[in-house]
Amino acid sequence: MAVVHNGVNIATIEQAEAYDRSALGLYTSDNLLIMVAAFRKEKDHESVVRALAYLPEKFKLILVGDGLGRQKIEKLAKEMKLKDRVIFWVNVEMYIS
Repeated sequence: MAVVHNGVNIATIEQAEAYDRSALGLYTSDNLLIMVAAFRKEKDHESVVRALAYLPEKFKLILVGDGLGRQKIEKLAKEMKLKDRVIFWVNVEMYIS
């Protein structure tokens, strides 16, 4: 039997400090939904943004990633008047130990 070990050092995550939400214009009372994926058709960011419209205002969506489809999703969020509830986080440095 082969054992596949976790590719992420869990101890590093457990010791991580919480990110300051106010730096993103968020409140501690906000409920955060986060999607990490390249903006490709297969990932279906559009459905996630459309679903956000059905949730209360305290729900915010953070989309982490980049790709050719990002501008389309930014436009959709603006058209649906969700621009203040969707955060596009493109330049993220990730460290995996």
